[in-house]
Amino acid sequence: MLGKVTPNSEKQVLTSLKKMHGVKSADITFGHYDLVVSVEASDEVELQNLVLTKIRQNPGITKTLTLITQKI
Repeated sequence: MLGKVTPNSEKQVLTSLKKMHGVKSADITFGHYDLVVSVEASDEVELQNLVLTKIRQNPGITKTLTLITQKI
C-alpha cells in the first residue's frame, strides 16, 4: 500500500502502522507518496478490514493506494 500523510506526521504515522497486526513493514519514502506499507492478509475480507478500519482510520493518513500482490 502507498500512503500520503499530513505534513510532518510521517514518523508518528509510521510508528502507529508498525504496531498494527498484519503490517509486515512500513517505510518513509520521498516522492508522490510518503509511505510504503507491506501488509499480509489471508483473504480479501481480512485485507479490506485492515485497510479500511485500521490503516485509513489513522488521522495522519490522507490518501492510500492499495496494490494487491500474490505470492507464487
